[in-house]
This record gives sequence, C-alpha cells and structure tokens, in this order.
Amino acid sequence: MQNNQKIIMKGEADQEPGIETGDIILVLKQKPHDKFERQGNDLLTEVKISITEALCGFSKILITHLDGRGLLVNHPPGQVIKPGTIQCIPNEGMPQYKRPYDKGNLYIKLSIEFPSSLWISPEKIKELESLLPPRIEKDETTQPEIVDDVQLIDGDFNQFGAKKDKSQNVWDDDGDDGDDYDDDDYDENDDHIGCVQQ
Repeated sequence: MQNNQKIIMKGEADQEPGIETGDIILVLKQKPHDKFERQGNDLLTEVKISITEALCGFSKILITHLDGRGLLVNHPPGQVIKPGTIQCIPNEGMPQYKRPYDKGNLYIKLSIEFPSSLWISPEKIKELESLLPPRIEKDETTQPEIVDDVQLIDGDFNQFGAKKDKSQNVWDDDGDDGDDYDDDDYDENDDHIGCVQQ
C-alpha cells in the first residue's frame, strides 16, 4: 500500500438509533526507514563497498531486503564501479496494491570506501602505482606563467560561501561611467580579501 492510502470500513462509525451509521476511514502514514527510501513502488538504498571491490569485482550478499532475504550480487572483475554509481535490481521494489507479484525496482547507490592515509609503505605504493592507470598529465601548452606552491587541507563544505567580502554591495548599477567604488566603505583595517586598483 502507499503512503496516505485510505482504508474505508463501512458502517463501523458511531451508531445512534434512527441515524445511518457512518464509515471509519483509516489513512496510512508511512514511517521512514533507516536503510530504504521509497518513491512509488521503487526503493532506493545506499551500500558501501571497498575500493578493492570497486576495482576487482566481488561476489557477496550486498543487501538484506525488507523481508529478510539476502540479495547475492556477482560483479565481474575489471568492470570498475565509480563513486556514486547507481545500479538497479529489477522487480525487487515494493509490490503493487492488490498485485503482489508486480513489483517496482530496487535502486542501489554505491559509495566507495577508501583506505585510511598511510595504509601502505612507500615501496608498496610504487608497486601499486605500476599496476594502476597512468597519472593525468597536465597540458604543457597551457602552462601558466606564474605558479604558486600550495597545500590541500581538509575542507568543510558546510562552510562554503560563509566568508563574505565586507566590501560587497559597494558596486551599483547606475548606468553611468563613473567610479562605482565607494571609498567610504573601504577600511584598510578590515580583514577582508579584495582587489583595489592603484
């Protein structure tokens, strides 16, 4: 059955002498599930696999279904699974109302679990690299004139866009050719990053 589907129990409401008995109407409310998301008769779930399984294949029970059945999946070696890949198992979704053998599909979003940092010795890394596809080489024809040496650090995407330039909103679109930068809004002691023409 579907969320918000109604079950009508005719003649089961309050009874009074001389008055026709009404109906009881039950409205189904579907509780969220911790592993499966439902859309219509289709189901969606997310499964983690290791990077070894993503590259080298696997044969294992990938999912335990709502009815307790294990779904065994054989994924052949060499067919690489990329992070975020969505696969489908036909007819493993929810059964249709009054047609239990006609089912939706089960969609699986596969996320790849990478090993922790420094999980392998430098010597083994060289050996591993020799087995993997070559590195992506940068096009030397578009090499910039200035190159800065920088480092990558862990980033929190929730902070993306949180730093605002304090000099924002100092530009206006008044249509004239004058200098739209308002010197009164600029404070050299402000700790913002900006570009000001000299």
